[in-house]
Amino acid sequence: MTLLYDDSFDGFLTAVFEAFRLHLPVSRIVSESRYEVSLFDEEPHRIVTDSSSASRVWTGIVQRLDNDRVAMLYGSFLSELTGIEDHLWKYLVRLFREGGAFAANPLAPEVLPLLKAAEAVKREQHRFLGFVRFQKTEEGLLFAEIEPQYDVLLILVGHFRRRYPQKRWAIFDSKRGKGVLCENGEVCEIQIPDFHKGYQGDDFCDLWKQYYNSVTIAERKNLRLMCRELPRKYWAHLPERAERCPVRCPK
Repeated sequence: MTLLYDDSFDGFLTAVFEAFRLHLPVSRIVSESRYEVSLFDEEPHRIVTDSSSASRVWTGIVQRLDNDRVAMLYGSFLSELTGIEDHLWKYLVRLFREGGAFAANPLAPEVLPLLKAAEAVKREQHRFLGFVRFQKTEEGLLFAEIEPQYDVLLILVGHFRRRYPQKRWAIFDSKRGKGVLCENGEVCEIQIPDFHKGYQGDDFCDLWKQYYNSVTIAERKNLRLMCRELPRKYWAHLPERAERCPVRCPK
């Protein structure tokens, strides 16, 4: 049986709760946005997200795992990799049946795929702590657009809330059509499905370009190293690089 959920983490946890509660013969769990009908698929079972059910599953997870393993589970979910929900399901089945002792073995078949996915998400999160570029709108809002490979938006919030506690700022993930807005230290999620770029050329952009030009040493330019440390896929939203992207990075 295929279980469909609404793309949210609470939706996935609700699917897990219902699968255990009803003893469903789960073949796979997949988000509605990534579900593709197969010729031999049975009619999928759609799960309605319920925060109380999700909370019960999450409480059970936290009681059985240490903080690092809890972070691994959430991080792997944010990877949005094909089939990651099935790996999570297998992990959680074993966790609730046997407890968390097996989780200490990184080579366990239920652990390794999640560990790899979570590490990839963590690397991208770390990169975006340095890649986010704020621009100032006419209304005085500090606005940044990102387009990450993984869904790292919410795990970036804590860093910028601490860094700009008195500022009004927003970060928008244009790949997923969602963002976060922070005012007076309070953060809320926002949806902007019809977003269009329109914040180019302000003083913040000029400052980034001036800073980049001032620290650049032409004689020590190493494009290959730059591409390794600052992958080209992120350049579109970096004002100091957007106007000077080469056709391709050297191999």
